[in-house]
Amino acid sequence: MKKITLVLMVAAASPAVIYSAIAQADATLYGSLRMEIDAKSSSDLDLRDGSSRFGIKGDVDLGLENTKGLFHWEANVDTTDNEGAMFAPRQAYMGASGNWGTLLIGKQWQMHYIWTNSTSDIFNAAAADAGERFQLAAFAGHWRPDNSLSYITPKFGNWQMAGHVVIDGSGTDNDGEQDDSIDSYDLNLKYEGDRVYLAASYGNIGSNTAGIDYDLDSWALGARIKVTDPLTFVARYENQQGSGTGIYDLISSKNSAGTATDIDREVLEAGLLYNVGATTWKIRGTRYEENNTGLELTQWAAGVQYDLSRKARLYFEYIDNDAADAVTPYDRTVLGYRLDF
Repeated sequence: MKKITLVLMVAAASPAVIYSAIAQADATLYGSLRMEIDAKSSSDLDLRDGSSRFGIKGDVDLGLENTKGLFHWEANVDTTDNEGAMFAPRQAYMGASGNWGTLLIGKQWQMHYIWTNSTSDIFNAAAADAGERFQLAAFAGHWRPDNSLSYITPKFGNWQMAGHVVIDGSGTDNDGEQDDSIDSYDLNLKYEGDRVYLAASYGNIGSNTAGIDYDLDSWALGARIKVTDPLTFVARYENQQGSGTGIYDLISSKNSAGTATDIDREVLEAGLLYNVGATTWKIRGTRYEENNTGLELTQWAAGVQYDLSRKARLYFEYIDNDAADAVTPYDRTVLGYRLDF
C-alpha cells in the first residue's frame, strides 16, 4: 500500500477580509491481483481472474474533536479477459468515525457477511461454490449493496454491535407501486477475544437488487476458535424462512414467473485450519437442507495455502459437491496466485 497526501485549499474572499483553510486527507492506494487455473468437471480448463481489485481509501481531518471523515472506493479489474466488468465498482462510500462509533453511507459490504458469513469463508478460489454458494443472507444480491447505510458502535470491552440498511437499492419494484422503504436490513452482534470470535446476525430481505419483492428472514451464528497455536476451528449456522415472487432458490430451482414460493432452508458449515510456518492446510464441510422441498446437499472442500510473504500467496484447492446433488453435481480444482500491494 502506498500513502498519498492530498492537500485541499479552500479560500473565501470578501471586500474586507480573505479567509483561507487547509484540509488534509491521508489516502492509501491498494490493490490485490489474483489469477487462477480453474478445472471444473464437464467444463474446459480455464485461466481466469480471481476477483482482482484496485482501491483508494483514507480519512480526512474535519476539524472536529474525536471525529474524522472517511472515504473508500474500490473497483474490479480483470487480469485475463478484459471483459465488461473491468472497473465495475465494488465499494464506493463515505462516512465519519469517532468515539461515538462509525457511520458509513454508500456501496459497501453487508455487515451480516463481514461479521458472520465470513467466519467460515476460508478459501481463496473466486468461484461462488468456494464461499457464497451457501451464504443465504447474501442471496438476492445484498452482500455488497448500493444505497446502503451502516452504523458500527464503539467497542464495549470485547463486544461490538452494528446495523445495516439498504434504502431503494439497485432496480425498481415491478408491482406498479412506489418503493416505500427498506430493501433489506440486518442487526449484528460480535464478541472478539484473543482466541475466540463469536457473531450473531438477524436480517430481512424485502426485495432483491432487481426490485422483486421478497419477505425473507435470516438468522446466523458464526464462530472462529483458536484451539491451539497451529489449529483453528470455524463454523457457521444459518436459517432462512419466508416467501417471494420469482425467487431463485440458490440451489434447487426458480419458481414460475408471477407466482410465489415458500422458503425454509438452513446451512451448517464447519472447517479447520492448520498452520505450520508459511503453510496453512484447510478443510471444510457444508450441509444444506431445504426443509420445504426435502432437498439435501453436502459439499466438501480442502486446500493448502503457501504464503510467499505477507503480500503474496500460492494456493491449491479442491471442492466437491456430492453425487446426491442432482441439481449441479460437479467438482472443481483451483491453482491460484495472489499478489497484494
